[in-house]
Amino acid sequence: LELDFAEEDVEFADRTQFKDLTARILSVLKRLIDSFAVGNVIKNGIPVAIVGEPNVGKSTLLNALLNEERAIVSDIAG
Repeated sequence: LELDFAEEDVEFADRTQFKDLTARILSVLKRLIDSFAVGNVIKNGIPVAIVGEPNVGKSTLLNALLNEERAIVSDIAG
């Protein structure tokens, strides 16, 4: 069994610089994760349920929130 060692000197990493670099990388990764979460909500939306008794204005509220006539609204009950 024979071990082969490199001729040049081994340079050891500075612990303080390594910790600083690791902290900066972690900070960037956290920002990326947060921006992905926000982007995902913007792209896919959030599931929402509008619940309530009949004829209390659920469809009117939905139309107002969307700023379009998505749900049929009538003065007739039901």
